Amino acid sequence: MKNAIIAAAVLSSLAGAANAQVFYNWDTQTGSRYNPASATTVAFDDAFISNTLLGGNTAITLDTVTVGIRRTAAAPATDVSIWAAPMIGTDLTTPGAVGTPVLLGTVSLAARAGTGFVTELVSVNSTVTMALNSLIAGATPNFSGLFIGVQLSNISTENGWRIVSGGTVGSNFTDRFYTYNTVTQLPAGPVAFAPGTPSAFMVSITGTAVPTPGAAALLGLGGLAAFRRRR
Repeated sequence: MKNAIIAAAVLSSLAGAANAQVFYNWDTQTGSRYNPASATTVAFDDAFISNTLLGGNTAITLDTVTVGIRRTAAAPATDVSIWAAPMIGTDLTTPGAVGTPVLLGTVSLAARAGTGFVTELVSVNSTVTMALNSLIAGATPNFSGLFIGVQLSNISTENGWRIVSGGTVGSNFTDRFYTYNTVTQLPAGPVAFAPGTPSAFMVSITGTAVPTPGAAALLGLGGLAAFRRRR
């Protein structure tokens, strides 16, 4: 029941954004959370978006990205930074699959003084445009992907990124995630969970499907050339 309420809250808040379309929503919670080993570590999860939803476009301008942070009753204060990164190449089994990350925003969570566990939804708004990769070998057919990442300033095990086992929109490789060090600016991973353990993370994405920036520029030049020919 709690999962259904949280899912409804996520979709309701996302749908309320002007002109926003829900492109990805994975929120079927498990009993686990991921605790980063370092405050300089960004954990990235792969998020695959249906090409049908994209309507022939090859990029997405992110509007709202929401993640779930699982917190204990005594969780200390922490900053939650949400990142996005492109997928590079055709192989998700190498660290090089993670392109240069872009910081979407940071939200501060106060220390908890309640009881029990809670999943807090953390959202950032963005105007970042990310190219999507449809060439990943072994990925779900007819989907294009990008990475969404979470970084916690307080690495206490009382705060962690919520692990999920499924969702209602989009697709995910549920056997691995990827890490990136913001100090060395080097990707590491992928990191595999134990076999049989779900390893997707709670993420929802809204945005607007657009051509890749390079393609849009080329289309603009093509239109200008055609205009000049007509003159």
